[in-house]
Amino acid sequence: MKPVQTHLGKLLISSIKNHWLFLWTLTGIYVLLCGLTVLQNSSSYHKALYALLIPPTVLLILNRKNYRLFRNPIIILYIIFITFACISTLTHQASETKNVLMRAFYTFSLFATACFCLKHSIKYSISIAVMAGYTNLVTSLNSFVPWLYEALKSENTIIRFIGSGALTNPLLSSHLFGFYTVIFLFMAINAEKNKVKIIYYLTAFNFLTMTIATGSRTPLLALTACLIWLSIISPIKRNIVALIAFITLIVATYFYAPDLILNRGLSYRPELWNIALEKIKNSPIFGYGFGAETNFYIDSLKTVFREPHNIHLSILYFTGISGFILWTGMHLLALYTCIQNKNKPLFILASCLIIYGITAGMTEGGGLLPRPKEHWFITWIPLALVAALIFRQTEQQKNMVDSRNVEP
Repeated sequence: MKPVQTHLGKLLISSIKNHWLFLWTLTGIYVLLCGLTVLQNSSSYHKALYALLIPPTVLLILNRKNYRLFRNPIIILYIIFITFACISTLTHQASETKNVLMRAFYTFSLFATACFCLKHSIKYSISIAVMAGYTNLVTSLNSFVPWLYEALKSENTIIRFIGSGALTNPLLSSHLFGFYTVIFLFMAINAEKNKVKIIYYLTAFNFLTMTIATGSRTPLLALTACLIWLSIISPIKRNIVALIAFITLIVATYFYAPDLILNRGLSYRPELWNIALEKIKNSPIFGYGFGAETNFYIDSLKTVFREPHNIHLSILYFTGISGFILWTGMHLLALYTCIQNKNKPLFILASCLIIYGITAGMTEGGGLLPRPKEHWFITWIPLALVAALIFRQTEQQKNMVDSRNVEP
């Protein structure tokens, strides 16, 4: 009897530990998704995330039961990618290697906590993501309404909306607004109850309006690419209707306020990309390493830019062809996995976020491994979602096999 009681006691303690660890990581995911619009500066946002994501990640790694985390194909590619980034940094900027490892662990903590949350409860994980979305909506509308009033009053369509809290740049703010436009539009399209569908459509419309108000055009291209992808991977009538409706809205925006789309031309992106490609030719295999100087001088502007304004070119610049292949591999593997599971809504949503991120990153992005900020919404968060879905599916399959083996 005593061994049985001891075993039950251990199970109870383990259950309590997992419960509190789940609440801890769930809170971290919530702050990650909405902290930028709630907290007043990026420093507070970083500190909150470090406290909520890093300690649980350490506890997860120390638990031998979570070793399968390191068998996740997305995480394996990420670790190899970081290895090549370290090699590149050691070659050119050895003193920055510590920063690479430190920031790489920040990103890994996102993968680990996302996997744990979805494995523990996919229902609560989805709920917390939706709750964070509505938190973003409320806090952003609180600053959007006064902004809209002033813009209409002055009849100035060039004023760009930034947002609330720690958001400081309209282009970067558009990553967050566009991210949630995709999520709520997808939820609206797939909702069964009409009342719920209307609420989700209204929420998506609000996020889309704020995305347009930032004056950033790439998110609109990314949203179009996302809806085209959705129509291809799931060619049902409502997805095609959503694509047509969105394109119609963009055309209407062009005729009503053409300055929002045309007033800044191409913003010297082609010139920046050409300069970046010329620099990449000098160190094509392993790149320049983390912490390398990124001075891109535009002669016609007499201005130096610190980044090529293209995430994919930034990866090529810092890690070379070796790192870029792994970066591309992570995204292709994520999309391939989503296509294999296209009968499951969450995988379709994840693939849409991947497509959105790839497209949005074509005109924005600088640092190789930035601290948690707006860039994560178009890079690491979509990849972490796919990794977590793979991890959950693998765990479910293993549990099914184990239960069959136990049966007499």
